[in-house]
Amino acid sequence: MGRWLAKLGGLRHTSGTVISSTVQVPAQVPLVIYSYTVDGTVFLGQRIRQHDDVADSAASTVARYPSGAPVVVYYDPRNPADSLLEP
Repeated sequence: MGRWLAKLGGLRHTSGTVISSTVQVPAQVPLVIYSYTVDGTVFLGQRIRQHDDVADSAASTVARYPSGAPVVVYYDPRNPADSLLEP
């Protein structure tokens, strides 16, 4: 992820779909994989937010993003492969 996250006004967004959503063990961290399309190209992402939120448990994050759910994906217009779900 580049400096573009510092300028949240520069982000673009598109619709996407959660492909899989699990809690990785033993680390107890969420792994949410999602797909989205920008200008006809399909991308996969797994970044949820710019910074980890220790107050948010892996289980609650996974529960917010169940497999098959539609999501809004925010991406860097200069490099659409850079994305996240919660800016």
